[in-house]
Amino acid sequence: MPRDGMAGSRMLICLAIGVVALVLRAWHPDHLGIGHYDEGVYAFSAQGVVTWPEGDLFPGQIRFSPPAWFASVGVAARALDIAPDQVALGLNIVIGAVTAAVVAAAGMAWFGVTAGVAAGLLVAANPLSVMLSRSGLTDPLFTLFFVLALAAVVHVLHQPGWRWVLVAGLLTGAAWNTKYHGWFVGLIGLGAICWIWWHERRERGSQRLVSRVLRLLAVGAIGFATYLPWAAYMRSASGSRGFAGIVDYYLALIGKGWVDNAVRHAEMQLYLDGTLARAGIALAVGAALALAAPLRVNRLMVLLVGCLLAIGIGGGLGALLLFTGVGLVALLTDPSRAAAGVLLAWVGLWVVAAPLYHPYARLLLPMIPAMALVAGRGVVALVQWAEMPEAARGMPRPAALAMSGAILLAMMVTPSLVRGVGDPWRDATGSELAAARLATVTTPDTPIYMIGEPSLSYYLRRHGREVTDLVDGLSLLDTVSAPAFVVAGVYARRAPPLRTELGALAERLDSLDAYPAAPNDLRLLDDMSPVRARRFVAAPDTTFDMVLYRLRPSGAPAAAPGGSDQ
Repeated sequence: MPRDGMAGSRMLICLAIGVVALVLRAWHPDHLGIGHYDEGVYAFSAQGVVTWPEGDLFPGQIRFSPPAWFASVGVAARALDIAPDQVALGLNIVIGAVTAAVVAAAGMAWFGVTAGVAAGLLVAANPLSVMLSRSGLTDPLFTLFFVLALAAVVHVLHQPGWRWVLVAGLLTGAAWNTKYHGWFVGLIGLGAICWIWWHERRERGSQRLVSRVLRLLAVGAIGFATYLPWAAYMRSASGSRGFAGIVDYYLALIGKGWVDNAVRHAEMQLYLDGTLARAGIALAVGAALALAAPLRVNRLMVLLVGCLLAIGIGGGLGALLLFTGVGLVALLTDPSRAAAGVLLAWVGLWVVAAPLYHPYARLLLPMIPAMALVAGRGVVALVQWAEMPEAARGMPRPAALAMSGAILLAMMVTPSLVRGVGDPWRDATGSELAAARLATVTTPDTPIYMIGEPSLSYYLRRHGREVTDLVDGLSLLDTVSAPAFVVAGVYARRAPPLRTELGALAERLDSLDAYPAAPNDLRLLDDMSPVRARRFVAAPDTTFDMVLYRLRPSGAPAAAPGGSDQ
């Protein structure tokens, strides 16, 4: 394959992949909005950065994430004079596109141009990556920092020197300051060191092992040093129980149902497995074939028909797993031992660790680049198998590519046993529209108490309403001595403590109306099982309606039936 001659064009290739990813993520800009609980938290905290020093972070922000994401959004919103939600959505779209380009660059550096192009395109067209790039969550930025940190760790393990140690340490710190498991970089690095040592144990003794361990420890020390200021802030802001309360919060999200959680993660991917997932496979295979030397026609047919069958049986996810499996086998003997070790440890850690936590769909986002890089290596292995030796004769290159294109197009339209109903571009403006309707029936001088819907709270503030978020219970409502509004969404109806407290207030609450807030797939998959989400998409119901109540002061008589008495 003409990889070496393309070295000067690698930057242009990465740029092209980034543009493809950007277009996919920016599609349907009219459907962009925040509606997820955590999106509202970060928008609230970013607004606090905009109005600093008067502004405040969301109550309990330290339970959700370190500062890198909301601080970046707040600083950009303040500098550009743009609303934080709009900055967050636009920034994540760009970050997602940059991540696809970075994955392509890493794949080219480790396994050649063909593998890098395939990996970059797989990330660019991955439905989960597209969906989360259109959100206001921390995960896209974390994934970018995580990929960059691990790419730097490969340099650290591959060659002596402290320049890359500093770079890897700072990037690890950036990931750690974005999400609390940024230190996973060190675990993956340790796994890669073990992999390299196993291969070199008879060649070079223990000297290089010690050197690599010391360099990785230095990476961890630098990363922790950059995280230390937030750790100190957490200690000062975590209340009377200190870190114990935060630890308890996260331990409550770690369950014992590993198998059930793993199955649910798989079901989420199948839910999203539609045309876009198939297009990503077709693009990756097509690009690999276009970059290949003349191909042996009989083997080419086996390769393409195999891909077609994989998509027909298992959808885009099935074909991705096929390429990933081939790639994992290829990595066992790959000469790029540092890169192979990092990828094997990366995939292995996520397979084991992700199902230990509550099965949020976004937990798999940092695994997508790893699978894409391994799958890119697998695509290369299969295409190399289909390459034609110089002495053999085969179909002319234009005819082979035309035939390949026809079969790859068939991959995207062929009926599949897997039928995803997910839509990465599903309208996410439900909370914004509900807030606009609530703003028309409430008055600026009447306080609103919001139960478990920070994204709605954020948009109501944009309409000039006085909103108080009730995060740790409804006890504050016992002290309300003047008429007020209360808004409750699905979280208030599902969380047992909130549901109990809301029921205890029934005598003081007059239900006024319900306002639909249509969720996108991100929220559906976090709040429902994939099976239930499929039913909701087919027949939407009132699950996510926002209910408006009028709260009467304690002892006040109930309103007459049918009267809102606003």
